Amino acid sequence: MAEMTQTLQKKILPLPDHLRVLPGHGPETTIAIERRSNPYLQKLGYQK
Repeated sequence: MAEMTQTLQKKILPLPDHLRVLPGHGPETTIAIERRSNPYLQKLGYQK
């Protein structure tokens, strides 16, 4: 879990809000939507 947290902090979260995310499951989203709605990011304190 620590490695995943570091990857999110260093590589994913610095990306711009408007960037589209095309997950392998579920609908298309954006970095901004994930910051607001992803429970893992909320738990880490990444709400915007």
